[in-house]
Amino acid sequence: LRFGAGQFAQLAEEGRRLALRATVEPRPVVSDIYRGDPSAPEQALLDTFVPIQSPSSNSTVGVLVMRNDLTYLYDLIQTWPVESPTAESVLVRLDGDHALFLNDLRFRKQTALRMRVPLSASHDFPGWPSTAAARGEVGIWEARDYLDHAILAYTLPVAGPVPGWGMVVRMELAEVLAPVQRLKNTTVGVTVSFVLLALLALGSWLWLLRRDTDREIAERERI
Repeated sequence: LRFGAGQFAQLAEEGRRLALRATVEPRPVVSDIYRGDPSAPEQALLDTFVPIQSPSSNSTVGVLVMRNDLTYLYDLIQTWPVESPTAESVLVRLDGDHALFLNDLRFRKQTALRMRVPLSASHDFPGWPSTAAARGEVGIWEARDYLDHAILAYTLPVAGPVPGWGMVVRMELAEVLAPVQRLKNTTVGVTVSFVLLALLALGSWLWLLRRDTDREIAERERI
């Protein structure tokens, strides 16, 4: 290590391995999201190793390590185009026989690289869509989330520095169906209004008919 700036100025053993790999590859090498850096062992990090080429000999003379503490990435993952009280995005990857959560969750902090779901979990198991995403499956699923709420989830594979990355975007089923419920309530209200108007019109017609009949009977009796 020749120079370091900022909090993260050390390399773990895996970082040294990737730095050596970057000296023989023509393009940058990206690490997986990881914990265990000596300068911040509890923080999730991601490194990019960029080879530095000598302008004279066209050979690699060093490696620039760019380190991200993932705060920006985690905020970006949770950005939605519309306001939503329950919507969330989850980045996962295969980790042995589990799906490992790579980002801090919206409703549960300190979960990156700590929370996992076994691939053998049933469809009723909370967080099951994460296993589908880690397996690279694309689809829409009704399931239970890690808060054990009913959700509608969409899963898809994403390109990561290592195979097995996937993403889950999910929203609570109650919020998904809220527009339908509002439409249903509006439809019922309009229908009830029409029925009441029809009954009112019928009642008015019967009252007028009864009034005219009573008037005719009274006229006959007078005559």
